[in-house]
Amino acid sequence: MANRASDLIAQAEALYENALTPQSTRQIRQLLERGLAETWGLLANIIVCDYLNRWNNSGPAHLAEAQKAVRNALSLAPDIAIAHHAHGFIRRARGHHKAALAAFEKAVRHKPDFARAHAQRAAQLLYLGKCDAALQEIDKAIALSSAGPSLGMFQWIKGRAFFFKGDYAAAAACLEDSVRLWPDLWYNRLYLVSAYAHLGKADEAKAALREFDQRFPGYTLARVIEDEKTNPNSNRIVREGREKFHKGLRDAGMREK
Repeated sequence: MANRASDLIAQAEALYENALTPQSTRQIRQLLERGLAETWGLLANIIVCDYLNRWNNSGPAHLAEAQKAVRNALSLAPDIAIAHHAHGFIRRARGHHKAALAAFEKAVRHKPDFARAHAQRAAQLLYLGKCDAALQEIDKAIALSSAGPSLGMFQWIKGRAFFFKGDYAAAAACLEDSVRLWPDLWYNRLYLVSAYAHLGKADEAKAALREFDQRFPGYTLARVIEDEKTNPNSNRIVREGREKFHKGLRDAGMREK
C-alpha cells in the first residue's frame, strides 16, 4: 500500500512540474486524494492492529481514532480496499461480527487479489461459527500469498479453525508453521501449546510453554482471557473453542494468575 501511495504522489509531482492546465490540476488532485485515502486506510489498520494485539498501550479510545481515519479514507475514495479492511477490524473489536464480515467482503470485492482481506474474511467466518467456510476462504488467502510473515498469520487463522473444529493434529501442523514464520505473536504460540495438550503430547506442550514464557514473560491465563476481550464474541462455537483453548493451557501448566 505504501508503494501505491508514493507512486500516486510521484505521478502528481511529475504533472505539477509541467505547465498546468485545468485538466492537469484535476488529475493531480485526483492522484493526491487517492494517495491520501490509501494513507488514511493504512493508518486505520495500524491503529486497530495495536488495539487488537494490546500493543503500544493502545486502548478503546484508539478505535475512535481508527474509525475517523477510515471515514477520511472512504470520503476521498469509497473503493479503497485497505480502508474497508480496517473497518472490518473495528467492527470486530466492537463485537459486530456480521458487519465486520460485510466490511471484509467489500475489501475483497474492491481488490480481489488482496490476500489479507481474504484471510480476515476467513477469520470473520470463524467468528460467526462457520469453521468449514473459514477453511475454504483461508486457502484462497494462502494461494495468493508468498512466503513470509503474512503467511504465518494465515496459518494461524487456519490452525485456529481446525482447533475450533476439534481437529488438533491439523491445528498443530498449521500452528507450527505459523510460529516458524511469525514467532512474535503470543496467540499462535499459545494455541500450539493447547493443541499439543489436547493431543496428549504433554512434553511438547510443556516445552512450547517454556519457550513462550521466555519470549513473553509474565503471561498468565488471566491475561490471555483479558486480551481476548479486544475481540468480544458470544457465538457458541467460538465460546466453546476458547474454553478448550484455556483448558489446554491449564493442562500444560500455565499459571492462572
